[in-house]
Amino acid sequence: MERIGLGLAVTLGFMGPFAVAVASSRRVMDILCLLVATAGLVVLVNPGGSNDFVGVGLALFSAGSWGGYILLSRRVGASMSGLRGTAASTTVSLVLWAPIAVVWFMHFPPPLWALALAVGCGVFSSVIPYSIDMFALRRISPGLYGALASFNPVWAAMIGWMMLGEVLEVREWTGILMIVVSNVVVAVRHTTDSA
Repeated sequence: MERIGLGLAVTLGFMGPFAVAVASSRRVMDILCLLVATAGLVVLVNPGGSNDFVGVGLALFSAGSWGGYILLSRRVGASMSGLRGTAASTTVSLVLWAPIAVVWFMHFPPPLWALALAVGCGVFSSVIPYSIDMFALRRISPGLYGALASFNPVWAAMIGWMMLGEVLEVREWTGILMIVVSNVVVAVRHTTDSA
């Protein structure tokens, strides 16, 4: 975000879930809805351009990582019952990051309140959402999950509006409406097809 700005970083990052959604659907209506949602995202965040190829590359790497997360979470969720998948992925993450954390904390020891805050953030931003994702991806397709992921900028805009008093422009409301309508169409189609 320091290199290319939040709007462009968010727009490029969401290309991962959109790519999964488009790749997993052969229906013209789904693809049209995803294109509308993508256009809505661009309208909502007003990304602008950038000549910073490293920044763009990092945002595209993030998009690929998010797409990979969706596909791998579905596979892990299907092969492991309950919360075993979340426990396994959390353990792997712990093993990979523990050496880095030990070295970092030896050089920059945090106060106890910061550690408690970090644990709370880990539970509320990782453990709970990943567990919900595992359960959701057992029941819905990666395409539907990828389409529904485009709601995240809408939630961010709505929270900014309601809790921070940020005034949304007509352009932003238009982008939100485009994303919401396209997602409703995709969700209804997937629900009626699976019924």
